Amino acid sequence: MRDPSNLGSLIRVANALPIRMMLLASNSVDPWDTKTIRGSSGSVFHLPIKYRVGWQNIDTNTGSDEVVLLADNNIKKYDSDRIINYDQIPTELVKDKNITVIIGGETHGISEEAFAFAAKRDYRVINIPLDRTCNSLNVSTALGIILFELRRLMA
Repeated sequence: MRDPSNLGSLIRVANALPIRMMLLASNSVDPWDTKTIRGSSGSVFHLPIKYRVGWQNIDTNTGSDEVVLLADNNIKKYDSDRIINYDQIPTELVKDKNITVIIGGETHGISEEAFAFAAKRDYRVINIPLDRTCNSLNVSTALGIILFELRRLMA
């Protein structure tokens, strides 16, 4: 995450659910940047955040049995059997399981390191179908759609 306002929006969405923890890769913007704090509307103070975490260390913060959901707007690079529409996630895939959601940026998508992390686990690529005139959603909008759908499935 490179844009502090986008990160603030992501933190606000994550805090609304709530999620257990947010991990930010080492190349992410600082969650204590004033624009991030403003964009989060104060949610940054209510959500456990670990930042500047290298992918090699993310394994220590997640279990090897977790389901990994990738949100990447470039689904063409993935095997079709790994792609699921956001509204067709099987309940048995996520119910009573720890889930890691990895969000790719609108421009560059998921990094190679993030995919290598996911490939070691049971992962799926979550697709949010868009009208042909729109090539991507804002990252916080995409996260909101995915997380609220997961919340509905786990209720």
